[in-house]
Amino acid sequence: LAPLAHRALRGTPAGDALEPYARTAAARKLALVGALPELAGALPPFVVLKGPAVAAGVHGDLSVRPFADLDLLVRRRDVPRAWAALLQIGYRPRELLGALPPQRLLSCHHEIAFRRGDAVVEMHWRLWPRDRGRCPEAATASFQLGARRFACLDDATLLCHLAVHGAQHGWLRLGWLHDVAVLLARRPGVVLPALRVARPCGKAGAVRLAVALAVDLLGAPAPRPRVPAGLLDAAKRALLQDRATGLAFHMRL
Repeated sequence: LAPLAHRALRGTPAGDALEPYARTAAARKLALVGALPELAGALPPFVVLKGPAVAAGVHGDLSVRPFADLDLLVRRRDVPRAWAALLQIGYRPRELLGALPPQRLLSCHHEIAFRRGDAVVEMHWRLWPRDRGRCPEAATASFQLGARRFACLDDATLLCHLAVHGAQHGWLRLGWLHDVAVLLARRPGVVLPALRVARPCGKAGAVRLAVALAVDLLGAPAPRPRVPAGLLDAAKRALLQDRATGLAFHMRL
């Protein structure tokens, strides 16, 4: 949320305090966006998850949504080719998982991060952690960056993905919920299709929780689903405790 706060507070002491963060975040985003055409030319077909896809495709403005890496979804069968292509253009595995052969990694994980300088690319081959093959292949759309279009998740699959990601990480960042709220506001009627995507994967509860949080905390214009009170209260505490006052200064989305 820091870019939104910086824009709203420009010309004030608080806005001035956010200026260094805004400059750094903008430079990082430009570098990552600039890397997408090279990646598209080198890798097998991929889908952009979150990051620039959410900034441009949902918020409609790259400047209002920070991102520090690129999450790319490739087909499972294309992972060895994508891995080799990333190595060829100078990226190296960032984690100890990189020591495993790609075929072995496929069976025990769902993503791995590569780094080249300050640029980080997270390659995913499953959209849902521990989906055990029950989930349908991700439905895709596209978003515009400059003169090019890139594949991204369709609205229903994106809402499901954002909900699962937030739940998986305990809803620690309010910016994740802001993405959900903006998606609900700009894509009326997306909840029911998202639940249809989520049910075969056992993720419908995560979608209901994300929508309920967005309605209660950010006033998202959507019907509020029923969620167990204890679960909802725990998620609200995680989002609000010790975060509201320092959010604009230290959040990394």
